[in-house]
Parts: sequence; structure tokens; C-alpha cells
Amino acid sequence: MLKAIRYTLAAICLAASVGCLALWWRSMNVRFEAFGAIPVSPQPLCVTISRGQLSASFIPPGKVTHWRYESYPLDSRLPPPRLWPPRLEIYEGGFSIPLWLPSALSGAFGAVAIVRIKRFSLRSALVGMSVVAALLGMIVAL
Repeated sequence: MLKAIRYTLAAICLAASVGCLALWWRSMNVRFEAFGAIPVSPQPLCVTISRGQLSASFIPPGKVTHWRYESYPLDSRLPPPRLWPPRLEIYEGGFSIPLWLPSALSGAFGAVAIVRIKRFSLRSALVGMSVVAALLGMIVAL
């Protein structure tokens, strides 16, 4: 039973990692924005994904009354955004993270979920080293 739970967790983490990488690749040419009110805050939330960066911040109340989603192609003639290259930043009312960070973290969490705690075999060590090497290579490539 625990083996099935471990493998399910690893598969979910791998899917999340691949999804973040696909979103990172797509965000180089398209800007995604979602606006809307959330129940835990009186201020609406704005989530933006653009050029490999995920940004979330609160916007003044009254401008957005319901959730909406917009996407449009990026114009290569425009200057890059204020956060380029993508980096981790926390500012007043929001935060911004590069999309490779959640991808690497979910991949690492999936690798930890696969490794058995009680008996550590050579196969487990090779799988773990392969996943860590792939994650480090992904970070270097991005």
C-alpha cells in the first residue's frame, strides 16, 4: 500500500514538474494574466506569467469584480520586464518567482518519494542520482 502511495506521489510531482517546464517554455512568447477576488482577502489578486516568471500581487479593490483570464502574444520590440532574468523577489503586496523553481522542487520531491527509506539499494541510489543530475542540468540550462 505504501509503495503505491509513494509511486502516485512521485507521478504527481513529475507531472507538476513537466507542467511547469511547459508553462515556462510557452511563457516566452505569450503573456498569461488572471485577475479575480479571493475569499481570504478584500483585495483582488493578479497572477501573471511572462518570460519564465510567475508573479502574484494584490491590486486595488473595485477594479475587478469577477475572475477573468487574458493571454496575448509578447511583442519582441518591447523592452524586457523589470525582472529579467527571472529571479526570486518578494515585494510589497506580492512576490515573483522563476518557473524553473517550482519545477525543480516538485521534481526533487518526486525523487525523494521514490526512494525507499528502510532498504536503500543500488537501484534506488542510481534513480536518485539520475533525478538529481537531471534537475541540476535543467537549472543550468535555464
